[in-house]
Amino acid sequence: MAVDSQGYITQPTRNKIQPAFSGVVADLVRRLPCCFPEQIHSLYLYGSVAEGRATVGRSDLDVSLIFNGEPDEQTAQHLARIKSELEIDHPVVSKIDFDCGLLQQALHPDNRLSWGYWLRHHCVCVYGEDLSQRFRAFTPSKAIALALNSDFPTVVTELMAQRQASGDENRKLLLQRAVARKLIRATSILRDEQDTDWPETLTEHSDKFILRYPALAGEMNYLMKMAHPPYDEETTFEKRVMAFAGCLDVAFRKPQN
Repeated sequence: MAVDSQGYITQPTRNKIQPAFSGVVADLVRRLPCCFPEQIHSLYLYGSVAEGRATVGRSDLDVSLIFNGEPDEQTAQHLARIKSELEIDHPVVSKIDFDCGLLQQALHPDNRLSWGYWLRHHCVCVYGEDLSQRFRAFTPSKAIALALNSDFPTVVTELMAQRQASGDENRKLLLQRAVARKLIRATSILRDEQDTDWPETLTEHSDKFILRYPALAGEMNYLMKMAHPPYDEETTFEKRVMAFAGCLDVAFRKPQN
């Protein structure tokens, strides 16, 4: 699972952008550096559009955006407006997500297992200096899984709050999907130190989790269902995902034999 013959985590596949999504990517690359010429260091795609497996009208456009310095409130508001305009102008994507960071943050040694891994193994540079080239390939480790996903309680709580506050049913469904996907991927924090595999897809994460915790197969299958259309009704979803998040947190904090 996402490990090459030498034991390194595989690199992202740099396919050509699918024709249906070339317009939104070109617009993104044109508008952001133009609007923020001094602030933006580099832009990266990750996820289905970057990998050439996106579905029109259903896939997100996932973007990692590296700033040279901390953006001020005016910049943040301008970025939010551009995001909304791009989503309106390009309905081929279900939504656009900006994952923002600072150049100093991305290159800091303390963030090698988070930003360093992320840029090297998930991101395809579409503008600016490709920071992924500053990092060597990584091998599977629990430390990387923790660096990427130990924040799941905070992320899930924030996403659920946004979902409850939203009056837009489509946005609520997209946030619901995001919650389910975060929890599925967060199960990687339970991997053993000696594991040499590296689940990449949601299905691989699900299969590995069920193999280890068969009693929770029903809950994992529910999350997999919620990670893709169709969706469940609101009350049941909130109750079940928060219960699963609690179980995951308990299992993570339980001393390992």
